[in-house]
Amino acid sequence: MEFSIPYDIVHLLIQGKLRDGRLPYDGVTRSWSSPSAGETCEGCDMLLAMEHALMEVTTLTRSKAIQFHVICFQVWNDERRVPKS
Repeated sequence: MEFSIPYDIVHLLIQGKLRDGRLPYDGVTRSWSSPSAGETCEGCDMLLAMEHALMEVTTLTRSKAIQFHVICFQVWNDERRVPKS
């Protein structure tokens, strides 16, 4: 099963979540990947299919792991580093 949300939509969702504080800007303190067990991605709010890899990270301000699709993690990791205007 392929990831079905267009990249530009994921990009906009994650930008909005960064702006309103639902996702943090701060640095990653720990990251790991594992097979999905049907978790919900905090980047796009979609379920991770069992055949998708799950990316989990902790940050300086959130010790509870944030769970992402791989592509959502990549977008978040890039976007959190963009200087705020």
